[in-house]
Amino acid sequence: MIEHVKIFCKTSSGYCLDRIGLNVPFSVFTWANYTPICDMDLQYPWNLVKGGLKFTRNGEKLVLPGPMTAQYIILMMDRRNPGTRVKTLVMSEIEAFGRKIRDAYVPPTPRFGVRTRNTVSATLAGKLKMGAQSWDYFKTNLIFNPDKPEDVTTTEVQMAIKQIIDNYGEYFAHNAPCDWKPYIIANSTLTAMLNYNNVILSQRDENITRLPAFSRIMGDVHPKANPNSYSVTLKVTAKSNFFPVGAYAKAGFVIDEQPYYGWGHSGWPGEPMMGNKQFGRFFQDMNMIKSGESIGITHEIGHNLQPNMVTFINGVEVTSNIFIPLVHSFLLNISAYEFGVTPGLGEEDMKQLVKDWNGNRYTGVQLAYYNILGHYFSHGLVGNALTTVFADGVQLTNEQEKVNYWVKLISLEAGYDLVPFHRLWHFPIDQKTKKATQHLPCFFPDNQLTKQVPTQVNRILRQHGKPCSRRRPNVVQFKGDLMHGVNRVDKRFIFIRG
Repeated sequence: MIEHVKIFCKTSSGYCLDRIGLNVPFSVFTWANYTPICDMDLQYPWNLVKGGLKFTRNGEKLVLPGPMTAQYIILMMDRRNPGTRVKTLVMSEIEAFGRKIRDAYVPPTPRFGVRTRNTVSATLAGKLKMGAQSWDYFKTNLIFNPDKPEDVTTTEVQMAIKQIIDNYGEYFAHNAPCDWKPYIIANSTLTAMLNYNNVILSQRDENITRLPAFSRIMGDVHPKANPNSYSVTLKVTAKSNFFPVGAYAKAGFVIDEQPYYGWGHSGWPGEPMMGNKQFGRFFQDMNMIKSGESIGITHEIGHNLQPNMVTFINGVEVTSNIFIPLVHSFLLNISAYEFGVTPGLGEEDMKQLVKDWNGNRYTGVQLAYYNILGHYFSHGLVGNALTTVFADGVQLTNEQEKVNYWVKLISLEAGYDLVPFHRLWHFPIDQKTKKATQHLPCFFPDNQLTKQVPTQVNRILRQHGKPCSRRRPNVVQFKGDLMHGVNRVDKRFIFIRG
């Protein structure tokens, strides 16, 4: 039973969050039951102790009073605040004070059987049986011989595999490597890890045990991993509803390259989405993955999730990118929806936006438009609007209908009259839309970009005929499940179709 928890903000380098990380909100959670560390995210939501915490200076100490029962204390950045510039949270020290109720459960090292001599002439089934009966044998002898593959589909082999999983599965789930818990090669465990890896991949039943930590196995890959080229022929000898892939081996990147089309693309009827060799480093180097520079991959996936019914003129390569800031904010923990952040609101993007505002004709919008909506209202505004578009199954026959449907929808969802804001882009808005949003309080942003076009802003506000608030509006909460499909083997209708 924990009486209180102390969290310290101090490191040898002087800063616990880096200079720009101070004042970044985070939350503290607890979890009382045993769970493998790599599967902890599957237990979310955890028990919230307190949210909205932040360090304001180096050397600060936060004390959270109890009582609370916990086997794990979890700290996580508050990522859903659109005003948060997210940085990695590096804690210097956490102390928990209280009294021990009981020893926490931790899977013990297996103690099956006694030392068994390796029999060179033993069959695969025989070796697997010895491995199931003796942990000492399993951790010291390589059971599978890649130079002399044997039939793994026999009943005898599959029964021995099941026995090994029953005996050692909990131990390997506890010790499985992932990006939160990298595996350190040790002579005492390496052979056992390799054996269990092959055991998992050799299952041939309809109901299989998945690889331990499978939900996070894609995470940490050694940054010096080098790609190689292979020509592979797959011979499937057994009917099954799964295909065993991936393990503790070094991860690779495989593409079916189509030189005729050059760069990667989202796929056409009868053809799948295509990758590119240059995509490989974004799958193999964790620093590259977390850099946020892999926008080409998200862009091509975005084409397959594209809301064509509300994609404006010149927007085919725009609405395919609206998922990039979501990936940055919620999966990579890097800044999004902020002025100065690429893509969408980088320096060149903002220059182009001001140029468009200073123009005199409607040419559609760029990603900056959606990022500004996200900046002020959070991802929930566009997310809820797109969910409505797909649910309604609306049929819009021309740009005029598309524009007015969208401006009305986005205003009602935000709870603000956004007609004046959209006039910056010279949207062809009709009187019906203006009338449908007239009852709402008006919002018009006051920021570093609108300050560059004062003539247009004053003209729009004067013509609108009612006052508009220039202060930050209320955030819109996303009504769906943003993480739908993540860590689940299912159709990936994330965000707009959840």
